[in-house]
Amino acid sequence: MLKKLYMKHLSRDPAYQRKKVVFHHYLMVFDESFTLLGRSGPFQFETEGVEFCAGIAIHGDQVMLSYGVMDNQARILTMEAAQLERAFFPQSFHSP
Repeated sequence: MLKKLYMKHLSRDPAYQRKKVVFHHYLMVFDESFTLLGRSGPFQFETEGVEFCAGIAIHGDQVMLSYGVMDNQARILTMEAAQLERAFFPQSFHSP
């Protein structure tokens, strides 16, 4: 079972809040009982900054990841499951 996670780094420090917001995405794999089997390293789809992975759809051997960029563009990335595994899990699964 493939799931997504995004992390937004926040702080109440005014100096920090004036800096660029950075979202990090992770892909995670769970078994049927929701035991975490592995996760990808952090990544961005296109650029460091405001990106938000909205969903994952799996159809046959195709995986579709929908995401937004800079709060004004919606995109869909489609790839074969084997390609996704090679790109995000190059050395099998990372331990949690």
